[in-house]
Amino acid sequence: MTWFPEKLKSLDDDQRHAFYHHFWFELTIAGRTIWADEALEDAAKLQGLRAFNELQHRTWHAHAGSKGCDADYFLSHVSLHANQSRHVHEVLGDALSHAMERVKATHISHNDPERFPEDFS
Repeated sequence: MTWFPEKLKSLDDDQRHAFYHHFWFELTIAGRTIWADEALEDAAKLQGLRAFNELQHRTWHAHAGSKGCDADYFLSHVSLHANQSRHVHEVLGDALSHAMERVKATHISHNDPERFPEDFS
């Protein structure tokens, strides 16, 4: 996940807002992934669910533009929870990647020269 901070900070305001929206959705899937993993003990499942719940709160505040909840604030919490366990780290990495892919696919910056195909017929 070393790629993530730079990528998040490179997004414009609209794209970052969309990212938070998509990441919120991905955290729900991440919680289901942890809960359904029969190889994990109950304590590990609870740890993962708590981490994702905390990140949902931070994501909401970042999405809403709450005072003091800028990208650095959000990133510090992602890092904190990603380092709780290997399994949380993996599932969280997938959630971040999927949310970023959705932003890239659906929220192209207005300043992007490749916004429209050359052959627009």
